[in-house]
Amino acid sequence: MDFYFGGDRIRKKSPINTKRGAEEHEQRLRQRLLAGLPLDESAPAPTTMPSFAEFAVEFMGTYVKANNKQSVQQEKRCIFDHHLLPAFGERKLDEVRERDIEQLKAVLVDKGLSAKRAKNILAVLSRMLRYAHEISVLEATPIIRMPKVPPTKMDFLSDDDYARLCSAAQSEPNRLAMLLVAGDAGLRKGEILALEWGDLDLGAGTSSITISRSVWHNNESAEYVDSPKSGRARRVPTTDGLRRALLAHQSLPGKRVFCKDDGSGLTPGQLEVALRAMCSRARLRQIGWHVLRHTFGSHLAQRGASLKAVQELMGHSEIATTMRYMHLAPAHHREAISLLEAVTPRAPIDSARPSGMGTEFGHPAT
Repeated sequence: MDFYFGGDRIRKKSPINTKRGAEEHEQRLRQRLLAGLPLDESAPAPTTMPSFAEFAVEFMGTYVKANNKQSVQQEKRCIFDHHLLPAFGERKLDEVRERDIEQLKAVLVDKGLSAKRAKNILAVLSRMLRYAHEISVLEATPIIRMPKVPPTKMDFLSDDDYARLCSAAQSEPNRLAMLLVAGDAGLRKGEILALEWGDLDLGAGTSSITISRSVWHNNESAEYVDSPKSGRARRVPTTDGLRRALLAHQSLPGKRVFCKDDGSGLTPGQLEVALRAMCSRARLRQIGWHVLRHTFGSHLAQRGASLKAVQELMGHSEIATTMRYMHLAPAHHREAISLLEAVTPRAPIDSARPSGMGTEFGHPAT
């Protein structure tokens, strides 16, 4: 069956071998051509490339909703609203190219954002474009060159400063317990807020804390309970001081260990106010709760805890995160080298010199 369309000759075989069947088939083909569809009826119809803003809605409603915690979803939503949509929102998704991304990086620098923040923003953009490629919306993705992020300076308290801070809270059992769950057990702020009495085993010889949830508040102060940052629960044995502080604190009402007088949960702001007050009382510089978590990890490393033990107690999903603490172990390099001496005693240089070799190369021994 032959027919002409737009000056081109089209040759196709009709599935029905009659004149009427051929005419009906030709009519269907002409309608497909007029609609911009492929002649092959089994081929998928071409789709219109969505705009960046349209696909961002799909990305947030599918991939992000299915794979990220509430706190991460909120963070990505802020990145889209404040950075990515203003830069690319009206463009077609396949129009975002390397040059545009480099221009975005320059804008982020002009805004005074840190390299780490810029990297987080670009990581969200990269993940969305790769997802578009994975589901065949994009044929290829642009190259995104991430900025180099300098190592983050880790702040922690010395033994003396930590002792002063705890001493300043001795008259308030609830605040002392707050300090110790962070500094003696390494809980993050959201994990402190989510801690429940059922998570505690305060028996002599078995005392421990199970960390299985974290609380997060959005900008409207709505509370969300989720898994810890690593996505996995962990169990941390308590120090004797932490066990005694938690026992002294048990008279407060509520399911949560740290709560208001009416039993309702504390907010992150209230936790910060409590820490600022204790720092002032101890005459220490103002710190955040994460400094106490760093204090826990740093003191473990300084006392010779293994890399694996520090990772498990702090709930790090990546060993590279734990490695930041290990340079604080003052003897770990010396102990590693001493293992060589234990296996094969190292001979002094003079006794190891071959006979006939002088003190200088090429001269006989005297």
